[in-house]
Amino acid sequence: MRKKRPSLSSSLIRLAAAVLPLQAAALEFGSAPNSIALGQPLDFSVPLRLEPGESIAPDCATADVTLGDKPIPRPLVRAQVQQTQPGSATVRASSGLLMDEPLVYIEISVGCPARLTRRFVVLADPSAAAT
Repeated sequence: MRKKRPSLSSSLIRLAAAVLPLQAAALEFGSAPNSIALGQPLDFSVPLRLEPGESIAPDCATADVTLGDKPIPRPLVRAQVQQTQPGSATVRASSGLLMDEPLVYIEISVGCPARLTRRFVVLADPSAAAT
């Protein structure tokens, strides 16, 4: 009895499944701030850890922001990756809208084409606006 050979497409799918998780594991979010300034425009930055020699294009980031239960339209939120030093970068989410709710949900995705996403829940702190 002859053994059936796997098709080319199934072999490529197995190869992609084996390689993609390794690439996604190289990128990692660092610690994020627990609060932002109430009554001020959004300015939220999170460090990223990269593998040696790895970089992310500045436009390979998106951010979805929700103030309380009101989502901010995506065109009003800017997300950008900034290389800080070898092996690290910062992703910054910003908006000109004032943060007028005590709870802010920020979901950041980075990477092209594979993406890593993390959701942050932060408090809009009135005392942070004074400093």
